[in-house]
Amino acid sequence: MRGFDAQADEHPGRAAFGRKVRVAAARATRISYAAVAAAGGAEPSGRTHRGLPRRAAGRRLLDSVKPMLGAIALGIALAITPEVADRLSIDLDAPSDCMDGNAVRAAIERYVGRDSFGPEVEDVEITISVRPRAASYLLAVDVTLPGGTVEREIVAASCPELVEAAGLMIAVALDPLRVATAVAPRVEPLQPKPGTPRETAAPPASKPAGPPAARPVRARPCDYLELGVGGGIEVGILRRVAGAARATVACTRSWLRIELAGGFSSPGRLRPFAERPEASIAIMAGGLGLRGCVALRIGPLEMPSCVGFEAGVVRGSGHGIATMRVSHRAWAAAVVGQGIAWFSRHRVGVFLQTEGVVTIVRPRFGVDGLGQGFAAGFAGFRLIAGPAVRL
Repeated sequence: MRGFDAQADEHPGRAAFGRKVRVAAARATRISYAAVAAAGGAEPSGRTHRGLPRRAAGRRLLDSVKPMLGAIALGIALAITPEVADRLSIDLDAPSDCMDGNAVRAAIERYVGRDSFGPEVEDVEITISVRPRAASYLLAVDVTLPGGTVEREIVAASCPELVEAAGLMIAVALDPLRVATAVAPRVEPLQPKPGTPRETAAPPASKPAGPPAARPVRARPCDYLELGVGGGIEVGILRRVAGAARATVACTRSWLRIELAGGFSSPGRLRPFAERPEASIAIMAGGLGLRGCVALRIGPLEMPSCVGFEAGVVRGSGHGIATMRVSHRAWAAAVVGQGIAWFSRHRVGVFLQTEGVVTIVRPRFGVDGLGQGFAAGFAGFRLIAGPAVRL
């Protein structure tokens, strides 16, 4: 047994386990001797009863030894199964006069009992730290399980309370359902009063239910839903400086931003015919755009860089001619932009957006007898600013 003791000193749980094996074996031997003596079999020294033939005495001795061997094997088998607390790896950082590992393991055993646990319990790592305060102690327990980590903190006024709290928190982390059954108070069923019909007796109290199943949490498609309105100027596309208005709805998620915008350019007149100065063409445009942005965030500032596509309708009407006509033409353009926005902690802010526009479909208008009077520009520039709010 000396070699066994040298290995058991490496871990307190193994030393306790070795002691349990030796005590159980000795106890089983004493029980077996008592059983043999009661049965009238061989004495501990192995002598046979007087007056019995040698063969009958040997058979009697063999029959009496069998229960002894069975008791020894049973005692060792029971002791070989280590308790749950002895299979845990505990890293304890606490004052030695307040808490030690054996006290914590004993507290764990009081709550989990001898419930069965699989081999994965040996992979559990437990870290316990105790920090003294003015009139109390701060206990921090971290239990690293195969499926994640459980962290708990509690303040207690005395060391025994810390030990019990640590044992309960570790036991709950290992097996909440079995611990809930172990620590729940026992409720006795109500007995019917004398003379009360049997069928009216109160039913026995039901077992405490386990923790409710966690409801699945649906991931939101957007961190924020941003609404904004703005106004500014537009140059180049309509061959003049025009006012621009815009309303946007954007979905922001981490550094990505997807934006849907509707825009409108103010109407204006062009007088493109030198021979007919009174003739003019009124132009106005509107459309929808979809943009994808990558946003750089620095504190409350956000700087999105965007690429997108726009499409819409340009309306042209002739004035100062014999017959006024109104026509509509489709237009489309590619857009690149750079913006900057600031948002307060209340999710209200302002933005400034600059955009370059390159036309893909260029609308044109003309007047009979006077020729072409308008063609959209190849490229343009926009500057839009306004308030925004995040929901």
